[in-house]
Amino acid sequence: MKRVCGAGEDGGINKIIKEGKNNIEMFLDDKEPEGNVEKMRIAFDIKELIDAFEKSDALHHFFVDTSTGRLVSILDSSEQINPQKPVQFDIPRYLKIPSRSPDDVLAIMELFIYDKVHGGATAKRFHQIFGQTEQLRGFMNLLAKSPTLQKQWVFFQRKHLKNEAINWLCSHDFELECPRLIPKISIRELTADERKGLPRELKDFRPVACLDCHNTTRLSARLFTCNVGPENMLIENETRRILKERFGVSHHGGWSGGKQDFLTAGKCPQCGSENLFWDY
Repeated sequence: MKRVCGAGEDGGINKIIKEGKNNIEMFLDDKEPEGNVEKMRIAFDIKELIDAFEKSDALHHFFVDTSTGRLVSILDSSEQINPQKPVQFDIPRYLKIPSRSPDDVLAIMELFIYDKVHGGATAKRFHQIFGQTEQLRGFMNLLAKSPTLQKQWVFFQRKHLKNEAINWLCSHDFELECPRLIPKISIRELTADERKGLPRELKDFRPVACLDCHNTTRLSARLFTCNVGPENMLIENETRRILKERFGVSHHGGWSGGKQDFLTAGKCPQCGSENLFWDY
């Protein structure tokens, strides 16, 4: 723990500050920034960043200091900020990690119940806790009765928070190293024989019009399998990169239904646009 008082480099903070050591490192990318945005490459301990996303609330505030590359936390207490040197944490140097509200936690709980608890008396008991007082305590009490669900909840929540953290970093123009944060993405285009065995609803899903030149003839669909779903922006960006470099696809969509999800793409033979309208 570090107490910073007076007007120092950190702007005269008169609160309790803890700075993580070796948990986050940043440096400006040497590439020319696009659109006057300085992209930063970041290497860090993802577990510590997830912890910050989980603990950030009305009392605990977490920031990324883009000058020093450190993760900084501030605990609100009875101590007051120096009135002569007020802290302005909305300056570009500090990026505030979003604070979590009770509703945010409840939203993850609802997603977990929908995804992992199916039917029966157990599902009914979980659904009954919503709308009651002390919903979080009721949820945890039910989890305690099922060690399997308890383990699944821990994994589910951490995965959800990891995706939140990655999306937050991507939205602030950090350049992230994919191998460290997401699984290897494998994309393959379906052959004509493989497409014959697809569900009827997918066979009927096709491009029907070009949104640029309004052509409606000779529009064909390309279908791809992908081993990873679009869980976060980093996966989406990497998927777009692979489709562009390996298959020449600049614009794609998705089809979900059943056990397998598919990527869809097409091109207008008249104007070459990939901006197509799809329908059944």
